[in-house]
Amino acid sequence: MDTAKVKTSIQQDVVNLLIDSLGKRLEALESSANGRVVFLRTVGTLKPEQWANELHPTPRGFNKMATKHWVDAVKTAFA
Repeated sequence: MDTAKVKTSIQQDVVNLLIDSLGKRLEALESSANGRVVFLRTVGTLKPEQWANELHPTPRGFNKMATKHWVDAVKTAFA
Protein backbone atom coordinates (compact mmCIF):
# COMPACT_ATOMS: atom_id res chain seq x y z
CA MET A 1 0.00 0.00 0.00
CA ASP A 2 2.92 2.30 0.60
CA THR A 3 4.07 1.75 -2.99
CA ALA A 4 0.55 2.54 -4.21
CA LYS A 5 0.58 5.66 -2.01
CA VAL A 6 -2.48 4.63 -0.01
CA LYS A 7 -2.76 7.02 2.93
CA THR A 8 -1.56 5.42 6.15
CA SER A 9 -4.73 6.59 7.89
CA ILE A 10 -6.95 4.35 5.72
CA GLN A 11 -4.69 1.32 5.20
CA GLN A 12 -6.34 -0.67 8.01
CA ASP A 13 -9.80 0.10 6.60
CA VAL A 14 -8.66 -1.06 3.15
CA VAL A 15 -7.34 -4.34 4.59
CA ASN A 16 -10.56 -4.86 6.58
CA LEU A 17 -12.65 -4.34 3.44
CA LEU A 18 -10.51 -6.79 1.46
CA ILE A 19 -10.63 -9.41 4.21
CA ASP A 20 -14.39 -9.06 4.64
CA SER A 21 -14.93 -9.36 0.87
CA LEU A 22 -12.70 -12.42 0.67
CA GLY A 23 -14.51 -13.94 3.65
CA LYS A 24 -17.87 -13.64 1.91
CA ARG A 25 -16.49 -15.33 -1.19
CA LEU A 26 -14.91 -18.12 0.86
CA GLU A 27 -18.19 -18.69 2.73
CA ALA A 28 -19.97 -19.06 -0.60
CA LEU A 29 -17.30 -21.45 -1.86
CA GLU A 30 -17.50 -23.53 1.31
CA SER A 31 -21.29 -23.79 1.09
CA SER A 32 -21.13 -24.99 -2.50
CA ALA A 33 -18.18 -27.38 -2.18
CA ASN A 34 -19.91 -30.40 -0.59
CA GLY A 35 -17.47 -30.55 2.33
CA ARG A 36 -14.35 -30.31 0.16
CA VAL A 37 -13.56 -26.76 1.34
CA VAL A 38 -13.35 -25.60 4.95
CA PHE A 39 -13.36 -21.88 5.67
CA LEU A 40 -11.88 -21.06 9.07
CA ARG A 41 -13.48 -17.97 10.53
CA THR A 42 -10.61 -16.32 12.34
CA VAL A 43 -11.66 -12.66 12.36
CA GLY A 44 -11.52 -11.34 15.91
CA THR A 45 -9.15 -14.03 17.17
CA LEU A 46 -6.21 -11.72 17.73
CA LYS A 47 -5.87 -8.65 19.91
CA PRO A 48 -4.34 -5.49 18.41
CA GLU A 49 -0.95 -6.18 20.03
CA GLN A 50 -0.82 -9.59 18.31
CA TRP A 51 -0.53 -7.95 14.89
CA ALA A 52 2.86 -7.04 13.39
CA ASN A 53 1.15 -4.73 10.88
CA GLU A 54 -2.26 -4.33 9.24
CA LEU A 55 -1.95 -7.72 7.54
CA HIS A 56 0.50 -10.02 9.37
CA PRO A 57 0.28 -11.44 12.90
CA THR A 58 3.25 -11.44 15.23
CA PRO A 59 4.90 -14.83 15.85
CA ARG A 60 2.71 -15.21 18.96
CA GLY A 61 -0.30 -14.23 16.88
CA PHE A 62 0.48 -16.92 14.30
CA ASN A 63 0.85 -19.45 17.11
CA LYS A 64 -2.52 -18.46 18.56
CA MET A 65 -4.20 -18.80 15.16
CA ALA A 66 -2.63 -22.21 14.63
CA THR A 67 -3.58 -23.60 18.02
CA LYS A 68 -7.05 -22.07 18.08
CA HIS A 69 -8.14 -22.81 14.49
CA TRP A 70 -5.78 -24.63 12.16
CA VAL A 71 -4.69 -27.64 14.22
CA ASP A 72 -8.24 -28.87 14.85
CA ALA A 73 -9.25 -28.24 11.23
CA VAL A 74 -6.33 -30.25 9.91
CA LYS A 75 -6.97 -33.07 12.39
CA THR A 76 -10.62 -33.17 11.36
CA ALA A 77 -9.82 -33.09 7.64
CA PHE A 78 -7.35 -35.98 7.88
CA ALA A 79 -9.05 -38.07 10.54
